[in-house]
Amino acid sequence: MSQVDAHDVREVMSMLRRTILASALVAAVAGCAASGPNAPQDSRPDRYSPMTLDCIFIRTIDDWRYLDPYHVIIYAPSRTTAYLVELSNYCQPLQRAEHIGIASHQDGQLCARDRDALLVGDQRCPITTILPYKTGAEPTKPEK
Repeated sequence: MSQVDAHDVREVMSMLRRTILASALVAAVAGCAASGPNAPQDSRPDRYSPMTLDCIFIRTIDDWRYLDPYHVIIYAPSRTTAYLVELSNYCQPLQRAEHIGIASHQDGQLCARDRDALLVGDQRCPITTILPYKTGAEPTKPEK
């Protein structure tokens, strides 16, 4: 390589480093701008948000409580942690039930999807939502 060629290579490498540094700086500034107080909010639900819950491990269910024909409280893993389970249809036998069964399609989990349901007498009561519910407090009837 001649002296001129080595100089050209160093100049190209220097420009390449500056370009990479400038790109990284622009990306960092753009990231800061996108996380500021005026940044657009992500409307996608967060599966792991403390305000939503998809499933409860069946083995952790400790107890349950009837609220009304559309709502049951499930305590898991103890009575200090409660979940509001909303049913998709009127489940009349719940009011007098001493035991409930679980129909699950999720490897040992009771979920608010995939046709999971509470079984009460001869009625199948599909689940629509499972939400954390006043942890550590005695539940009250939810407002509609």
